[in-house]
Amino acid sequence: MSQLSQQLSASNDSVVMSQTPSTPTSSAAAAQNIQASGDVVSGQTAGGPTPKRVKAIDRKSVHRICSGQVVVSLAIALKELVENALDAGATKIDVRIKDYGTNLIEVADNGSGIEEENYEAITLKHFTSKLNDFADLESVGTFGFRGEALSSLCALSNITVTTATSGSGLASVLHYDHGGKLAKVEPGARMQGTTVSVTSLFATLPVRLQEFQKHKRREFGKMMSLFQSYCVIRHDVQFTLTHFQAKSRQLLVRTKGGSTTMLDGISAVFGHKSIKHLIPLQPPPPAVDADADVGGEGQDTRDPDPEGHDTATATASSSTAVDDDDDE
Repeated sequence: MSQLSQQLSASNDSVVMSQTPSTPTSSAAAAQNIQASGDVVSGQTAGGPTPKRVKAIDRKSVHRICSGQVVVSLAIALKELVENALDAGATKIDVRIKDYGTNLIEVADNGSGIEEENYEAITLKHFTSKLNDFADLESVGTFGFRGEALSSLCALSNITVTTATSGSGLASVLHYDHGGKLAKVEPGARMQGTTVSVTSLFATLPVRLQEFQKHKRREFGKMMSLFQSYCVIRHDVQFTLTHFQAKSRQLLVRTKGGSTTMLDGISAVFGHKSIKHLIPLQPPPPAVDADADVGGEGQDTRDPDPEGHDTATATASSSTAVDDDDDE
């Protein structure tokens, strides 16, 4: 009996020992365990990434990001350059495109040119000669006025501007960096006006560049449609657009300019035969003032009889009386 009691006592001791930690847990170790569990709850495991600090994006990156929202396609790039030429008073605009716009976009005009004092300002963000303050928006008469076009193109491509004014003896060739700052000025030769050359469009945005090169023919078609619209609405300006490829040159658009009607512009762009397929649109007649309709819709507007009789009955009675007189 005593032997059996000793065996039971030994087995109970072993059970108690198995439930007791082999090493005692100190308060520091417990604190570490709590901290570790807190890190797991907050999503940060031991050895994982440290929390990132919120900070401002550098100005260069901001400029590139925002510029990509202004010039989003080949068509918009050409649109900005054509509108600048029209705002400069050009009557002749010559566009040259190489390899669907992936190599070169060049717009030359015979406008007023750029004064030397403005060489550094034309490619800076929100620098413009069209506005002085917000109130001027009510009377703005130009295509562009925000001062973002050339600045954005500088951030997305390589820009060279060749310009001459009526008073300058020589032309100036202006080279700009991606920040829109004037990097170099060289003497050049050209008549009064401005030529803007854009090469490597979207070179600073690799994903946008890849998409552009992949769908360059489709983007070129969109650009052509937009350019033709300017040719129609500004039929007073002579437009040409030439597309250059490896060993070919194709004149795609040529208008005479000086046209007096929109039909002349349509004929120059789409051909004379296209006019016979057009349907003339007439403006709707002016709306009738509801207050002018005294009687209201569907009501008899004849003056009532002074004695309170219906006018139609009175007229019929008069007619009967006349007939009776004739019978007599």
